[in-house]
Amino acid sequence: MRRGKLILTLIVIILLIEFLFAKGEINLYKKGKYKDLLKKYEIVLNKNSDMEEAHFGKGDVLYKMGEYNDALREFEKSITIKDSIKKSAVYYNIGNTLFKSGKLQESLQFYRKAILLNPMDYDAKHNYELVNSLLMKNQQKKSRKENNKEDKNKKKQKQQTDKSQQQNQKDKKKDQKQSVSEQLSKNERKKENKKEQYKPILDALGEKEKEYLKEKLRMRAPGIKRDKDW
Repeated sequence: MRRGKLILTLIVIILLIEFLFAKGEINLYKKGKYKDLLKKYEIVLNKNSDMEEAHFGKGDVLYKMGEYNDALREFEKSITIKDSIKKSAVYYNIGNTLFKSGKLQESLQFYRKAILLNPMDYDAKHNYELVNSLLMKNQQKKSRKENNKEDKNKKKQKQQTDKSQQQNQKDKKKDQKQSVSEQLSKNERKKENKKEQYKPILDALGEKEKEYLKEKLRMRAPGIKRDKDW
C-alpha cells in the first residue's frame, strides 16, 4: 500500500515537472508572466492538493507578485516536506515573506530555522545578519527617541518652573511695592491726623505769638514803660 502511494506520488511529481516545464514555463517565470504560471500551479493543486512542491512553487509566484499574505499561506502548506534542504528553503522563503510584511522579529526566527537545517545556506545567514542589524538600529532609534522625548519633557518642565518662579518674583515685587505704597499712605494719614490733632494748639500758639508781638511793639512805643515782673 505504501509502495503504491509512493509510486503514485512520483508519477504526479514527474507529471508536474513535465507540465510546468515542457512548454516553456521557465520562460514565463523569467519574463514575469506570473499570472499564467500561477494558473498552472492551481491546476496541479486541484489534482493533488497535498503536493508540497506545488504549494512551494505557488507561494514563490505569489511572493513575486507582492501577494505576501497568500504567499505565506502557500509556504506554510509546504513545511511538511521531509527533505531537510527543501524544508530549509521553505523556512528561508517564509522569512523573506515576513520581512516584506514588516515582521522583522518573526522573519529572524525562520532564517534561524533555515540555517539550522542547512548551515551552508549563506543567503539565509546574510538575511539573518541584515534583519538582526535592522532590529538593533530600530531599538537604538527608539531609545534615542524616548530619550529626546524625556529631555524635551524635562526642558518643558524647567521652563514652566522658571516661568512660575519669575511670576512669583513679579508678584512678590508687586506685593512689596503695594506694601510700601500702603505704608506711605498710612504715614501720610498719620501726619494728617497729627496735623489735625495739633492744629488747635498751633492755632492757640499762633494767637499768643501774635499777642506777644503786639505787646512788644507797644513797649517800643515812646513814653510807655512796662511794669517789671517779680
